[in-house]
Amino acid sequence: MTYEERRKEVYQIITKRGGLIGTHWAQISRAPEAYKLAKQDPPLPDPWPQLAAYRFARTILKKAVNEIEKLKKAALLMKEASEAKSIGPLPLIYRAAILHRISSSLQNNSEEQKKYSRLAKQSFRIAIERTQAWYLSLYEEKGGDFDNEDYVAPVSGFYNMLELIAILSRSEEKLYEILPESNLFAWQNFYDDEIFDERAPSRWLIAGHDAGLMSVMIPRETAFEELNSRAQTKPNALFFRLSDNKNPVRMPICEYRLGDDTRWQQGSYGPILLLAYCLAGTMSDFGTMQKEIYRRREKKQSDAGEVTDAINNHFRQQKNRLKELLKELELTKGIEDRDIFFKDPQKKILRLNPRIEVYGAIDGDMLFRW
Repeated sequence: MTYEERRKEVYQIITKRGGLIGTHWAQISRAPEAYKLAKQDPPLPDPWPQLAAYRFARTILKKAVNEIEKLKKAALLMKEASEAKSIGPLPLIYRAAILHRISSSLQNNSEEQKKYSRLAKQSFRIAIERTQAWYLSLYEEKGGDFDNEDYVAPVSGFYNMLELIAILSRSEEKLYEILPESNLFAWQNFYDDEIFDERAPSRWLIAGHDAGLMSVMIPRETAFEELNSRAQTKPNALFFRLSDNKNPVRMPICEYRLGDDTRWQQGSYGPILLLAYCLAGTMSDFGTMQKEIYRRREKKQSDAGEVTDAINNHFRQQKNRLKELLKELELTKGIEDRDIFFKDPQKKILRLNPRIEVYGAIDGDMLFRW
């Protein structure tokens, strides 16, 4: 199994496709497998190990509410999950609840009970602080508008709260035996963990020369965190972030940097858009590729659906500008000018030489609109 195949496998296990959401309880045992795959050397980029840790901890809570040692393991997993910024504060909230549950189950006034009581109180304070900071950051990013669906917390919902109540109430019943009897159980598919739900609004993807990368679509903040994590291990590769420039509300994101540079630079939309299309390979043919580059620059359709001289010239200009950017960043050393791009033998669309290492976080709605 290749690195990117392992990433896809982890994604499939921890999403509905792997049966960990809803009533597919027979597949719950695969959560530890996902965690092991994510941590296997070399570990997958953040936030995949943390997402797998979160899912693993959740499955422990469904089956081991009264087993102290397993609850301790779940608390450690939630602590690991909280290291991923894109997941938000919920792992910390869970951890605080789990620690409180452990403390209340131990012999009163014992040294271990006092220890977990202190940890529980500390965790609650940290969870509150992280939650406040999380919502403040969302408010600032959205300009005060909390109705924007793109910024839904990746892990949130009423089902999560039901689990917390069950943990704190010291119920003798197991969660997976109780919840199907409740009418609220039907809500789970709508409120449980938007990051694992293909219907959630904000769907981005990581693109690169490996086509398998694009088989996983994730929320924007998750994509950004994974891109930054990959950059830490690839100092000489080019990284970029690109959103739809036809959104009437939000300014488009068009940024790039090398892996060893922590600062994102504002890029010119045309060349970065062409770079995204070269990697994604979603265009049906070369003419469509040319027209789409032109349409997004001029914000209008081409005349009569034909590739006009204006479209041709604009495409050639963007191709030259991208070539100059790649040279400026010293990514084309040892590559002849004529070999920087090549035509896909099947679709005849333009592709980038695989010797130039590039990764991008791309707005999926922009790529799959046609």
